[in-house]
Amino acid sequence: MNKLLILIATIAFLSGCQKKALVSKAWPTKSVKVIVPFKPGGSTDQIVRVMQKSIKDNNLLSKSLTVINVEGHYSVGCNKVRFAKPDGYTFLAMHKAMMGGQATEITEFGYKDFELVAETSSFSQVLAVRDDSPWHTLDELLEDAKARPNKIKFGCNVGALNHMAGVSIQEGKEGAKFNFIQIGGGPANFDKMAGNHIDLSVFSTVEYLSFRSEGLRALAYTGKTRHEKIPEVPTLIEELKQDISFSIGSWWFAPKGTPKEAIDGFIKVLGAAMKTDYALAQFESRALNPTFVSGKELAVKLETEWEQVKTICSTIKVSKSFDALGPMAIPKIIFFGVIVLLLMTIGQSFLLKKKGKLKAADDDDAALKVIPQYKMAIAMCVATITYIAVMSTGLLNFSIATITFLIFSIGILGRFEKRTMMVGLAIALIMGLGCNYLFTEIFQVDLPTGGQ
Repeated sequence: MNKLLILIATIAFLSGCQKKALVSKAWPTKSVKVIVPFKPGGSTDQIVRVMQKSIKDNNLLSKSLTVINVEGHYSVGCNKVRFAKPDGYTFLAMHKAMMGGQATEITEFGYKDFELVAETSSFSQVLAVRDDSPWHTLDELLEDAKARPNKIKFGCNVGALNHMAGVSIQEGKEGAKFNFIQIGGGPANFDKMAGNHIDLSVFSTVEYLSFRSEGLRALAYTGKTRHEKIPEVPTLIEELKQDISFSIGSWWFAPKGTPKEAIDGFIKVLGAAMKTDYALAQFESRALNPTFVSGKELAVKLETEWEQVKTICSTIKVSKSFDALGPMAIPKIIFFGVIVLLLMTIGQSFLLKKKGKLKAADDDDAALKVIPQYKMAIAMCVATITYIAVMSTGLLNFSIATITFLIFSIGILGRFEKRTMMVGLAIALIMGLGCNYLFTEIFQVDLPTGGQ
């Protein structure tokens, strides 16, 4: 057993040495991956795909750039990057929703848990009502919201961008209160407005442009200046005579500890991609502002926006059960619930054994066989959960975690018999190191990389 532990420690040491060697090489030496913590087709995914094509078509990166969509709550994809190995080959595309999650305590992390890279484009939103609505100006709307607090129904995705924008708008007049209704994103809110289920919502500029001919009327724009595609729509600043604006930037991050040469290199690539005719045309068609911010300027901007989000979210109350455990797509309440049930099952089994209720009816020998098998099943269950948790939290990379898991599992099944363990060790090394090479170097499958 001591030799086995020494072998595992040696493999871990060599893995660490390999990591240091990789970091020291000129960037990039392999494919770069970008995690998009949303399903394909969303606004963030579209922006990243534009940048990806611009980079590829103009040969701005010597290695390929792979986009990986992680569905489920956005915290899953964010945590996947947060706990990733900071070797300069994993990046995250995200927006202000991360700040909203932290401010409302839905999640336990924020933008300061990552290395800042850049902002590539931004957009503001349009506050809109139905054409037949009684409000023709923002002041009329807020006066009514003050006279009838919580009566005007505002469609949103609670705790998300449109909810935060709505809160910032109602704060423009003291005493004004909307009734925020959980609906979802822009298209869903438009459908509910058309069906007279809600009274108003906010939409991205491109969404408003596509919906306005179907019965929408804009009251205000959340940007600092009027948008060139809707110059007739006044800003919040103009309407409320206050410095109120709300914009959403497309932000890029890297894991904490990512080498500066990798971040600087990626900033250079993104900046060049922003200047291509293709990217500029795509931003124009999507009514996006082609902003590009990095370095200290980005840090100042995000700090300013964080203060704004904290103020907005101080009045937002949401469920706090979404945050996943590490990069796993399992809410903490479910994960720890399973652990509690497992512990209860183990406790019950020992209790039953103690009372003699686990004995076979007429065969004492059968009972002696059942109990060890039951313990074996419990041990395998615990090993599997530990294996998933270790990889998901980034404590070990795929190779080390898999080798350790296979050695332990084969040991349980073979009752740690010496001959079985020798064969098991060989299998574990082949599977752990071999699969890691096969998946990452040949097929480029996204594997857990460890967080150290």
